[in-house]
Amino acid sequence: MEALFLTIDQSTTSTKTQLFTPEEELVHSESRTHAQIYPQSNWIEHDPLEILSNTVLNIAKCLDAGLQKKYVDPQTRVLVGITNQRETLVAWSKSTGPPQHHAIVRHDARTEPK
Repeated sequence: MEALFLTIDQSTTSTKTQLFTPEEELVHSESRTHAQIYPQSNWIEHDPLEILSNTVLNIAKCLDAGLQKKYVDPQTRVLVGITNQRETLVAWSKSTGPPQHHAIVRHDARTEPK
């Protein structure tokens, strides 16, 4: 089986995932929005575990659709491309793994110069 291409577009409002053949035929597409958290005026946060969960679910749904459509088998290589919210910040614990806080989004007032 040839390699397939999986794209993950992690944006400010959602996670979009698409699976393509080498001929650029769309096999399957998934999209899940994530909550916008406003702890106070002009602060915007995201739950990093929700984003991670959405990403894993999208990938599973795309691969399952590829399997159902006979594009994917256990020998299929899947090449992954990721684009993300470059200005969003989240800190993960090196020793225990979980995030230390919600992600702070680029539109959050805390990211502006003082």
